[in-house]
Amino acid sequence: MLPKLLQLIKKYGLWVALVVILLVPQLRLPIQIHLNQTFSLINWVTIENDVKAANLDEMVLIAEDGTEIRGSELKNKVIFINLWATWCPPCIAEMPSIQKLHSNYKDEVIFLMVSNEPFEKTNRFKEAKGFDFLVYRPKSIPKPIYGKSIPKTLIIDSKGNIKVEKTGAVDWNSKKIRALLDELLDEPI
Repeated sequence: MLPKLLQLIKKYGLWVALVVILLVPQLRLPIQIHLNQTFSLINWVTIENDVKAANLDEMVLIAEDGTEIRGSELKNKVIFINLWATWCPPCIAEMPSIQKLHSNYKDEVIFLMVSNEPFEKTNRFKEAKGFDFLVYRPKSIPKPIYGKSIPKTLIIDSKGNIKVEKTGAVDWNSKKIRALLDELLDEPI
């Protein structure tokens, strides 16, 4: 496939190649993922200094085993919430960095990877990619957290304040985010 694409570029120019790439689904998704991974390295994440309460009391998530996780049960914990889907290129692009962060902080930070998709689909996706974080389905999520676009990620401190709220692909395993998590974990409750 790649040699034919290179021949098209030489013969018809870059514009024809771009149209072909965008029209052929087998090419489009990997390219979108790669572009999102590249842009995620810029890390336009702002750490909030203003106090903005997450109000997790209204949140109810369903775990893969059917148990309910209530936001009210997560008090005094540092929480990483990511709203995502298996069909979303920016979501897929940031997943490897989330997996690395999860591998290093899973014993100290609550990771809530939330998707509307059936568990069978998210589990197949996780297995194919080698991810081991748990996935939750939303039963009830407050509007300020849910948002209108994915991926959406929030980092909430142990006092229940939103420290990071970001829509779009990000390198979540960056020095900046790791330093923030270390700082939040060191704060007195």
